Amino acid sequence: MQVIGMYGYVDKYDFVIATARTLNIMNKSVLVIDATADKKYKYIIPSIDKSDYYITQYCDIDFALGFDSYSDLENYLKEKNIDINLYSYVLIDVENADMYTKFKELNVDKAYMYIDTNVLSVAKNEELV
Repeated sequence: MQVIGMYGYVDKYDFVIATARTLNIMNKSVLVIDATADKKYKYIIPSIDKSDYYITQYCDIDFALGFDSYSDLENYLKEKNIDINLYSYVLIDVENADMYTKFKELNVDKAYMYIDTNVLSVAKNEELV
């Protein structure tokens, strides 16, 4: 399992989903973890499950939605008898320092930082750097 961290206070969900889809087309199993403060993926990924947190599948990609920390995700995976190590790739979308702290137990193999020239984005990204 390779963990890829995608950091930055910008909307990058389209890039994360496209990256996950590309890996999936290459016959790799992918889990995308939404660690955004606003839980943005809940509004983007269609699902009939309206629980506070859950894992759903869209386009043959698994999405972990609504989890507040890695320990919450770990407990959910144990409860559902899912081994996270069976995924080829885990992509995690983090946009602030608080969520980074809550998910840092998931050791990242590669990290990418996304910024734009928006003053708010630059100021918010200072927390992550």
